[in-house]
Amino acid sequence: MKVSKLRKRNMAQSLQPVYVIGVGMTKFLRPGTNKVDYPQLVKEAVVSALSDCKLSYDTIQQACVGYVYGDSTCGQRSLYEVGMTGIPIYNVNNNCSTGSSALMLAYQLVKGGISDCILAVGFEKMERGSLTSKFRDRVSPLDKHMKMAPPPTISYGRRRTLHLFSSFLISSNTLFSIKKISC
Repeated sequence: MKVSKLRKRNMAQSLQPVYVIGVGMTKFLRPGTNKVDYPQLVKEAVVSALSDCKLSYDTIQQACVGYVYGDSTCGQRSLYEVGMTGIPIYNVNNNCSTGSSALMLAYQLVKGGISDCILAVGFEKMERGSLTSKFRDRVSPLDKHMKMAPPPTISYGRRRTLHLFSSFLISSNTLFSIKKISC
């Protein structure tokens, strides 16, 4: 197929509209306090979303499931509680962008004409405390970024200062005045 024909076909497909037609959520709980496991949390959110859009689970053609702290096929396991229909299930992990990435993948599957009805769902069952690496026997995927980034405490201080500037309309002159008085 010539490139121009392929482009025309892709342009026609890209005209397919995409809608979010149902939303479901669970209550947010403090990490380490929730005794309910992730399959039940996902089931609650999915059943709520399906009820919101008045669709049944067998209408779903594919699913994009986002999570960070879980084994490789937690997406499949989480949806088994809703039904086992044999649909393709994509497990998405992209740290703080996981939910957005799962939604974007679902969007692309519909926009590209691959499927008409996609489920995008995300979950996380976190431990208490700071986020930590789970695989200490291999190179960290963040090692290159961490070498370039300032130490976390400096970064936190910078973010806090910027927050104060924007939230309370504090100028840099005010901070210099505080420094002058305290030094």
